[in-house]
Amino acid sequence: MNDYRIERLSSDKFDTLIPLMKDCFGLEVNLEYFKWKFIDNPAGQFIGFIAVHNETDEIAAYYGVIPEEYSINSIHRVIFQSCDTMTHKNHRRKGLFKKLALHCYDYIDRNHQLFIIGFGGDQSTQGFLKLGWRRIFDMRYFFIPKILCFSNKASFQDHKIKEVDAVDVFKIAQNKKQNSINSIRTLEQFKWRLSNPLNPCKVISFNDEAYIAYYILGDKIFLFDYYFSSKLNAKKLLNYLKGVVKRDALRGIITISQDNSESMSELKKLGFLMNPFSFGPLNVRIPFIFYTDESTMKDLSNESIWNISPYEHDAL
Repeated sequence: MNDYRIERLSSDKFDTLIPLMKDCFGLEVNLEYFKWKFIDNPAGQFIGFIAVHNETDEIAAYYGVIPEEYSINSIHRVIFQSCDTMTHKNHRRKGLFKKLALHCYDYIDRNHQLFIIGFGGDQSTQGFLKLGWRRIFDMRYFFIPKILCFSNKASFQDHKIKEVDAVDVFKIAQNKKQNSINSIRTLEQFKWRLSNPLNPCKVISFNDEAYIAYYILGDKIFLFDYYFSSKLNAKKLLNYLKGVVKRDALRGIITISQDNSESMSELKKLGFLMNPFSFGPLNVRIPFIFYTDESTMKDLSNESIWNISPYEHDAL
C-alpha cells in the first residue's frame, strides 16, 4: 500500500481517467464527458480521489461521487451517487478500492452529510457490502424484441408525435409519480441529464401530454425516461419507437426498472418482456445500494418508498 499515494482529482487531470475508462469498462470517452458529468452538474461538482503509483506516477485507481438533489420524506437534501469506480488491471488486488472509498467517505463526512447511493456491478457489489453498504432492491432489464416491433401499427409517422427538447416536456415530467424518496427534477437538472455526450437523448412527445426520452445503444433503442398519461398515448409512443426499430434494422427496445415497482408492472402491461432466468440475454440484475448512518439505513431500507428509474443511474 505504501507504493501508492492518494490525491484529490482536479479538473485539469480528467485526461488521466480516459485510459482507466477504457481498461475497466471498454468505453471510449473524451474530456467533454467528464466536464459534463463532474463539472456541469447543476447539483454541484464531483468529489473524487485517485491512487497514484509512487515510482511511475501512473494513475492506478479512481473513486468518486457526484452530488444529487433528492426529496426524502418531503425534505430537500443533497446526497451523493458513487460512480466510475475503477482500478486498472495492472494494480488490482492491492486494496486500492477500499483505501480510496474510505478516504472519500471520510471527506464527505467531514464536509457534508454522509449519504451515498450506488448501482452495483458484478465485481463491485460485494466490495461495497463489505464496507457496510446495504442492498435494497435490484434493477431489472425489460425488452421488446425485434420480432414484436413488426406489427402494422408500428410507425414513426404520426402527426401527433413530434421531436421536442427537454424544455418542451419538462412540465409533463412533473406529473411522474412520487414516492417517499425521489430525485428532484429542476429544469436545469432535467436538461443536463438528457444531454449526456456519451448517450445523447432524443425526446418525442405525443399531443403534448406524454413523452419518451431515448437513445440508440449499439443496435438497440434504450428507453431512458418517460411519462404516459394513458395507455393510449403509451401505445402511440411505443409504436413510434417500434417504427424506428423497423426502419433502422435495430434489434429491439430495452430499459431497466426497479424490481417489484409500479413501473415494472406498467412495462409488463405495455408488452415488455423480462428474462426470469439467471442465464440468457438481459438476465443481469443491477443491485441498488446505499450507505449512510445505521439508523437512516434501517429507516430507508423498504424498497417500496424508493422511486428509481434509468434517469437516476449515472452510467445510463
